[in-house]
Amino acid sequence: MKFKKGDRVELTEERNYPEGDKLPKGSKGTVTEVYEYDESYDIDFDDSSESHEILEKYLKRA
Repeated sequence: MKFKKGDRVELTEERNYPEGDKLPKGSKGTVTEVYEYDESYDIDFDDSSESHEILEKYLKRA
């Protein structure tokens, strides 16, 4: 996938909620976050285990 600066990216993933959250530890839910592409990087989003970390690193919250 290729994105240009200003593109909006929607990431939906299942995530374990951290301890101390209002939901019981180990609960799973769907988290949808919208990001704005911040730099002109070509990022491969096929590896779902790393997609969130990659987005956090290269994208800023819109």
